[in-house]
Amino acid sequence: HPLRTNSAIAQGGPHAPLGSDDSPESLAEDTLTAGDGLCDRAVVQKFVQDAAKDVIWLERMGVPFNRDSQGKLDRRACGPIRRTRPCYGDDRRGHMVLQVLHEQFQREQIPSFEEWFVTSLVVEDGNCLGVTALSLRSGKLDSFAARAVVLATGGFTRMYLPSTVSLGTTGDGQALAYLSGARLMDMEMVQFHPTVCPKGQSFVITEATLSAGAKIVNQKGDVIQESKGLTRDKLCLSISQAGNGNGSPFLDLKPIGKEKLLAQFPQTQELLRTVGGLDATKDLIPIRPVAHRPMGGIETSANGETSIAGLFAVGECAANGLNGAGRLAGNTLTEAVVFGRLVGESASKYAKSAAKKNFPAAKLTAEEKRLAGLISTSSSQDSLGKIHSELGQLMNGKVGLRRDARGLQEAIGGIRQLG
Repeated sequence: HPLRTNSAIAQGGPHAPLGSDDSPESLAEDTLTAGDGLCDRAVVQKFVQDAAKDVIWLERMGVPFNRDSQGKLDRRACGPIRRTRPCYGDDRRGHMVLQVLHEQFQREQIPSFEEWFVTSLVVEDGNCLGVTALSLRSGKLDSFAARAVVLATGGFTRMYLPSTVSLGTTGDGQALAYLSGARLMDMEMVQFHPTVCPKGQSFVITEATLSAGAKIVNQKGDVIQESKGLTRDKLCLSISQAGNGNGSPFLDLKPIGKEKLLAQFPQTQELLRTVGGLDATKDLIPIRPVAHRPMGGIETSANGETSIAGLFAVGECAANGLNGAGRLAGNTLTEAVVFGRLVGESASKYAKSAAKKNFPAAKLTAEEKRLAGLISTSSSQDSLGKIHSELGQLMNGKVGLRRDARGLQEAIGGIRQLG
């Protein structure tokens, strides 16, 4: 369902150079720093030039941003950025953006097919002609012909256990593209989030709490790691090392102040209370780095074109060069909106100009046989849940925050055994 996606749980507000002390050049510099200089500079420039107008577009669509005393969009610090830049709506920004955009989608009466699972892309002579998909309600496999197909299926970090992502963030779009011949890139670049509470299934505590005054401490409450100026990768490594000789790392939210904490971080304190059994205004919060978002994915241009004609990709399933080795905290939602618009326009233009081709009916029959074969030839007695659990532990242990050649080879062997 459109509202059950990883975007819904994004807490940080969208970045945009809206302040008088800010500029596109400053946002570009921060983005390049977070990406360790491996970003495509032309893509970064396109992003920063469009960021402000697209965030204003969200506001005009009805997204309820917090306001300052003058009635303007309020902004707050987040992560290592030098400017007070992210617009925000408490700590529920992704949920609010998704709700409003889905409301506008319904208002336009755009046809949608909800609760379908795409099983394959239909590619012929280097052109994507549509997809085959399985209805999760009826169990029927059907074909969808299209002159242009856009993959917006999210990342793959659900392969890690624990992770910060929604249940459906399992890399299906990347797999579909790869099996159809599209190129992938930067798949080794996986970002971990530094402030994740391990209670329950693990959940993110936004880095905006650090900018608001929260401290990383040991069990005695002594500060063991300063966060100012550190990018996510460096902060994750520092937190994982900080416990050596000082006790396990915790997040102390009390310095924020009870009133500000409850007013600006209501979702955080609610999750801590209901999932963790903790009081954000009194207790120290255990934290650890956890797999968060991939930087790599389906190789695309800034306009979303892949190596297959008629196939486009956008968002976390795509790798257009914006993020390099790491995504700047707060860029996620802005990236989705900026490139969502660009890719939508590009796919629409392609669809209008592309010659109409008949959908090969034999592809549906072949896909039905392939799926039936997968079921009938499966000899494993393990449940999917057990396989996923073993994969998650393997990825977290061998392909995690720290890696070496031996561990990666062991991971390859373990994954082959799971297959």
